[in-house]
Amino acid sequence: MLTEPAIGHDLIHQALQRLYYLDVHALRFLSPGGECSWSYKVEAAQGSYFLKLSQTRVCGDQISERGLVAADSLAETLGQHQIITALRAPATRQFLNSIEGYTAVVIPFVDGQSQHEGGLTAEQRFQLGELIAHIHQYVPDMTLLPPHDTLARNGVQGWQQLSIALDQPSPEWTPIQQQMADLLRAVRGETERLIAEYAALEQVIRADRRIPLMFCHGDPSAGNVLVQPDGTIALIDWDSPVWGPPEHDLFHLKDDAEVMAGYRRVAGVVYLNETLLKAYQYAWDIGEIVDYGFRTLLTTQSEAQYAHDVQELGSHLRDTGLII
Repeated sequence: MLTEPAIGHDLIHQALQRLYYLDVHALRFLSPGGECSWSYKVEAAQGSYFLKLSQTRVCGDQISERGLVAADSLAETLGQHQIITALRAPATRQFLNSIEGYTAVVIPFVDGQSQHEGGLTAEQRFQLGELIAHIHQYVPDMTLLPPHDTLARNGVQGWQQLSIALDQPSPEWTPIQQQMADLLRAVRGETERLIAEYAALEQVIRADRRIPLMFCHGDPSAGNVLVQPDGTIALIDWDSPVWGPPEHDLFHLKDDAEVMAGYRRVAGVVYLNETLLKAYQYAWDIGEIVDYGFRTLLTTQSEAQYAHDVQELGSHLRDTGLII
């Protein structure tokens, strides 16, 4: 998010002291942070940390304690140098906590540059493929499984609410919000076609009991791949890991020959399910439309955030050919 939430720094200091026992001496808002969260760099006597605040319905995927527990067990097995996960708050013994009505997680701050910012070398892309394959091969105890994959359920439900808003526009929408409404109306037919085609694919997928389920990151796209100062790859943003088909992760990566070569070195021969790949692409497109639209029309954010979201959604729609 581009602008700070309505929480004073003093209240954040107090909460971090109360929950995490951190002696904070500096707090810096990071802009732009994540698309769905407010981010801070925390400097404390104990070290440097990353504070992530979020709210329900700012984005479709919701952070769960179960997912964070599962990610922590993965990091303990594969190594915390490449799996950067949240810290448990000593005061609550929970990974997921609350600060002034916002969901909060605290993560060790790791220096580096995201793939989105600086790209990856061929060697690093190969290394990323190997890391994803090792994640998929991790089988935790049943009590530590991440949530089961729900595919596009949140996006479909969110579109239903958005459709009502488009039919009953608020007289208080600003010109920027009106731009978002116009953009959504322009792709309304295509969005409903995507949802219908996705629903048909989902029926096929649900009926196929042969589909293997694995531990998936959920979103190993360029913004969540970090190149550390020593050149090694790390995966960040473990908010929503799922127990699902490997295609959940691989649809992001399937066209990168080096990544897939690294994946196959660990996993062996890989046969990707084209029905699943198509379903995940549809789910991604539906999710982008709903997340940007819902946040702009049905939550209260800054005008700068609204303008950013209109621009980002328009770019995504053009890149995917949903609008010209």
